[in-house]
Amino acid sequence: MAAARRWIEEDGAPPGAASLGRLALSKREAADALGVSVDFFEEHVMHELRVVRRGRRRLIPIRELERWLEADASFAGGAGTGALGGPVKRGARRSA
Repeated sequence: MAAARRWIEEDGAPPGAASLGRLALSKREAADALGVSVDFFEEHVMHELRVVRRGRRRLIPIRELERWLEADASFAGGAGTGALGGPVKRGARRSA
């Protein structure tokens, strides 16, 4: 029995489990990680993510949140943005 115990970490997890960290978050945890409400997350973000569905449970991979942030990030006030930070509509200008 003592030999088996040496392979268990103090928190009851197998050795090395803590070094892996979390791989996925619940919907609420993902919203918290982004700093938004669950309602906002569901309406504006979740439909753009690949999500693991098991029954009623939804697991959002951390790498998927990171991918979404990288893909949707833009420079505030940088080239290609309007005065309010939104994209500038490019097209043919009409002469007055």
